Amino acid sequence: MADIVTKIKYAMSLRAPQETALSYLDAISVHCDYRKDSKETIEAVASEYGENKRKVKTKFAFPSFCYAMATGIGKTRLMGACIYYLYKTKGYRHFFILAPNSTIYEKLRKESIPNHPKYIFSGLQTEMGRPRVYDGENYDRYPLQQEQMELTLQKSSEIQLFIFNIGKIFNSRADSQFNFHKFKETLGASFADVLAGFDDLVICMDESHRYYAPASMKAINDLKPVLGLEFTATPKKPSKNIIYAYDIAKGASEGYLKIPVVTGRSNIAGYSKDDIEEMKIRDGLALHERRKSVLREYCSDNNINTVKPIVLIACKDTEHARKIRALIDADTFQNGKYKGRAIEIHSKQTGEESEENIRLLLSIEDASNPIEIVLHVYKLKEGWDVNNLFTIIPLNAAQSDILAMQTLGRGLRLPFGKQTGNEELDTLDIG
Repeated sequence: MADIVTKIKYAMSLRAPQETALSYLDAISVHCDYRKDSKETIEAVASEYGENKRKVKTKFAFPSFCYAMATGIGKTRLMGACIYYLYKTKGYRHFFILAPNSTIYEKLRKESIPNHPKYIFSGLQTEMGRPRVYDGENYDRYPLQQEQMELTLQKSSEIQLFIFNIGKIFNSRADSQFNFHKFKETLGASFADVLAGFDDLVICMDESHRYYAPASMKAINDLKPVLGLEFTATPKKPSKNIIYAYDIAKGASEGYLKIPVVTGRSNIAGYSKDDIEEMKIRDGLALHERRKSVLREYCSDNNINTVKPIVLIACKDTEHARKIRALIDADTFQNGKYKGRAIEIHSKQTGEESEENIRLLLSIEDASNPIEIVLHVYKLKEGWDVNNLFTIIPLNAAQSDILAMQTLGRGLRLPFGKQTGNEELDTLDIG
């Protein structure tokens, strides 16, 4: 069925790695029946037809394949392509999309709306119609929402999407807020039972490395999907169910991502820790100012909207973030040039301060937003997708390789969709 992969590629304008990833799902799917074949049989097929003929072994109670794709390549678009592929080739209609936290959950909900610029099924609107979408806020109305959908002017699709945050599907005493496992008269069962009753339920796990704790795995297994598709830039190690991998090195060399470049001084002997931190910040901001100039010139020459570069500073803890913020806001630092241009993002912020900082963070690509510097404490790991981050200043020692890669991933996306050939615009500086 390679022709269906080609059709989806052109309809959705898939990048080459997205097309290749979809082709591996196709190669496996034509040789097995996810409804009827045993997990062991399907894993054997995946071992034969996945990339590099890796031995595929799934930890879940059902067959589940992992795409280890670098941040910025387009995992959500690939997810949409996989869903449509399984609908067209297998007739599957029920797809459960799982998010690891509220940020990504809200992002996925928005991207399931056809007029969103990053619509998950972009290019397929005419072919497939508008899927019926149920999530943690409206699932109590299932299946009544179907009738409402059919009253809209847009053609309704057979596909049903269920978008949930992992925290909303646990079967525990704390579940009373969401009622996911409680009997509903309108359904004649709990919503979890309804999902488990579908014989074509496919679960798509965004940032799938987050779901391998025993409680998460149990909650997912209880839904009894016929197939799982996992999407992550940092797969859980050891991972034995990867059917296709595309890392940062490939993405950068093939022009889909910025090229990470490590910068730094060698003459720091004899300086205090505080002095070294300030030097790193000053050096990073010097690169930042240079890039501002290059971006203005490039955008002017190409008659496109100016891109505002930003800087991400990784701090050790909340106290450290406050200290760095005070340094940057001081009138004595760069003559007060960055006063009011930095925000802190960490879990201890509450109330109006947190809401205002999140608002500024989400609009940070807007030229009218004054913020140029984001100080974070292990909070911007996933779900914050921006194209204008060019400088990362790590003042913390990453607690794990995954955290380091997730921080790096925030800056890999390209502001113009592709590399320009200008080294200063195509690189991510890491000081």
